Amino acid sequence: MRAVDGGASYYRVYVPGSIDLGEEADRPDEADHADRVISQTTTYIQGYVGEGGVDDYVTDVGLGVIVNDGNATLEVYLNGELYDTVEPGENAGRYGPLGPPDLPPPNASQKVIRVEAVGDGDATYFLGATERITLGDEADVPAEADRPDRNSPISWRKIYGYVGDGGVDTYRTTGDVVSIDNDGSARLRVYVDDELWTTVGPNETVEREGSEAT
Repeated sequence: MRAVDGGASYYRVYVPGSIDLGEEADRPDEADHADRVISQTTTYIQGYVGEGGVDDYVTDVGLGVIVNDGNATLEVYLNGELYDTVEPGENAGRYGPLGPPDLPPPNASQKVIRVEAVGDGDATYFLGATERITLGDEADVPAEADRPDRNSPISWRKIYGYVGDGGVDTYRTTGDVVSIDNDGSARLRVYVDDELWTTVGPNETVEREGSEAT
């Protein structure tokens, strides 16, 4: 993976099998923007490259979708041969954002959702709203987390999140929060515009119309 024409990009490459970091990939103890291999429901490379930089990986399978979330043009080589050129922003609308969001303050129509882990433990959770949910300033993005917060692949109105050890995630929506499913050991508090919407215990689900606090 090579960045050309200046600029820098977060990128993601899906693969239908196993893949490992190569000699030129950036390890967590070597760089501020580490390259990682993520294996959850799918396997993909999550990386960052810029200023003519190069990352490499080792695999015996083909490549799937390649996402370029940045302003660098990316050249992808397989065994030294040019495989694909991925333009800035390509596939980022569907699979991004990958990097930290640079967000303006919420506008008058947006509500800020805050999911907070209380006490010990951690939790994967599923948050639903009546309109699209987007990542906020304190959400964990793929470029910085092994278990990033992300939209559901089947609905922009649902978020798959992870939080633990007193952590906090934030999101934005123009709709109302309608559900949260806590699949973990931490108790979660959900706030909408700083007002408590609900508290949900481990392995519990809360569903309701509107966004009135409990």
